[in-house]
Amino acid sequence: KVFQIVVFGIVIGVTLGFIKPETEKGGHRFFEALYEIFQRIIYAISIALPLGIFCLMAGEVAKVGPETILPMGSFIVKAYIIFTITFVLSIVIIKIRSHVSYVQVYNALKESWYLAFGTRSSIIPIPAVIEGMVEKMKFSKDLVQLMVPLGNVMGRFGNMIYFAFVVIFTFELYRFSLSPQIVLMLIPMIVLAGIGTAGTNGVLTLAMLGIVLDMFQLPLGAIMSLLIAVDTLIEPGRTLLNVVFNSAAISVICPKPK
Repeated sequence: KVFQIVVFGIVIGVTLGFIKPETEKGGHRFFEALYEIFQRIIYAISIALPLGIFCLMAGEVAKVGPETILPMGSFIVKAYIIFTITFVLSIVIIKIRSHVSYVQVYNALKESWYLAFGTRSSIIPIPAVIEGMVEKMKFSKDLVQLMVPLGNVMGRFGNMIYFAFVVIFTFELYRFSLSPQIVLMLIPMIVLAGIGTAGTNGVLTLAMLGIVLDMFQLPLGAIMSLLIAVDTLIEPGRTLLNVVFNSAAISVICPKPK
């Protein structure tokens, strides 16, 4: 339903500009009140989020079982190394663009990171990202409120990076050579596959890998069972990267705070 929500929001916003000024102000106050209400609800939930994250991951890992996870341990570790490197680079970009310290960046965006990792949703952390970038890092309110929702829906950077990692893993598995020409072909296809995951979560996200692998006649079905088995552990990091990388991209697009 994500695209429907975005289109509906645009229609409502444009229509507000064509009604009486008094009614328009009332409409703005109504939506701002709703926004504040749901933001407070999310913050209240986030108080117990660390414990909730532990319980959710423990339950999911128990379902899969160590006999499936352990053989893919190297795959999981390598994926999180890539996630960590990209996460750190994103934090450096945000710090440089916002003119604040790393501690201030953490304090401004930590709620959105916890929510993204714990809920495995790029949508739920949107209010926390907006408040952190506007209130605590002083980026332009109008630009941030416009780009954060669109970026968190469309800018699935974490999925793109994970897809690139899985494609390289698949190429090595089938001993398929990776030439510079193939890399140039892969980059736009991986970006399109990542954008195509907008509005999807969990295992449905992995299905978009078929767009890339079908080009080289590599069977996705053969490795899909392995990817599904470890996706419970991979998805939180992938979603967190979606949110953090999008915040870094927005910090580059927005003018530097005064």
